[in-house]
Amino acid sequence: MTSGSPGGMPLSVAEYLNRVGVGLVVAHRDTVGVPIAEVLVPVGWRRVAAAAFPHAYGVWALPPAEGEGWADNAVLLIGRLTSKVDAAALLSCAFTSSRALPGWHEELSGSGTFGGQPSAVISGRYSAGALRLWSSNRYLLFRLTHQQYLVQLTVTTRVESSRDGDAVAGSLRVRPSLSPSEPEQAKDKSPRPEQPRHWPPGPVFDHTEDWTEDDEYFARKRRTGWLE
Repeated sequence: MTSGSPGGMPLSVAEYLNRVGVGLVVAHRDTVGVPIAEVLVPVGWRRVAAAAFPHAYGVWALPPAEGEGWADNAVLLIGRLTSKVDAAALLSCAFTSSRALPGWHEELSGSGTFGGQPSAVISGRYSAGALRLWSSNRYLLFRLTHQQYLVQLTVTTRVESSRDGDAVAGSLRVRPSLSPSEPEQAKDKSPRPEQPRHWPPGPVFDHTEDWTEDDEYFARKRRTGWLE
């Protein structure tokens, strides 16, 4: 564990990168050379317009219920690291921010490989005012040629919807992008991620159009940098 103070408080991922002087270059779906990441979402979830989360690779959510300030959601971030980092040291910081959430009750945490890449995941429940929420936070360090990419998938739902959230979290697939030098027709032959075996009844691949609604909820949730 990487400590951030003499008292032994662990660093968050963002704090660790700042301490070792490594930056993150935000990557989007159309960034040349960036790994291709995909998730499965339940029926009813929709892709949120990119303009609402300009630093995210992708965001999916249920439409907020009328009169409520909450919507179950998944936020996927990818960033290219400006220098190589030690995977074990970085991923030892993956649990800090979740454990700092109010009323945190941990259900699962651990590190290892996910899709053949170094990864760490933590999930549990916490309080947000009158709401009781479930959250999963996974970091994955993806190596592509001579570059390292940090992938973060954060899924947050109401506790009673945690089964859907857990399925979304487990559906993440990350694969190399096509080289710019490969012929255009090769794109149709690129491998597709397999569907998770234990996906609950109902969910489908996300083929929805961008959700252009920009209501007060999503305005409040806009990010200006990497999730901590």
